[in-house]
Amino acid sequence: MPPPNQPPPNQPPPNQPQYGPPPAGQSGNATLELRVQPADAEVLIDGQPMRATDGNERMLIDVAEGRHSIQVRKAGFIGFLTDVQVRRGETTPVTVILRPQP
Repeated sequence: MPPPNQPPPNQPPPNQPQYGPPPAGQSGNATLELRVQPADAEVLIDGQPMRATDGNERMLIDVAEGRHSIQVRKAGFIGFLTDVQVRRGETTPVTVILRPQP
């Protein structure tokens, strides 16, 4: 048994973002569907870097329900930053097309 005020082993601390597929039998997560151009731009969700594994411009990211910060950046382009509110069981689409810096 974990010490008092500590999360059980293999569980994230309370109020921390959760990424990746939900544990078996657990609901309560939402999905961000990101389409990013250029496809090799750096994507950060709540400050955590995310990468498309196949080099595709479309990314599906499982997150906890609530507000999340999305940042997209690439050298030579104007960066993008926004907050999105996601709901449990829903997929929230976000499309980002970075513009070259003048």
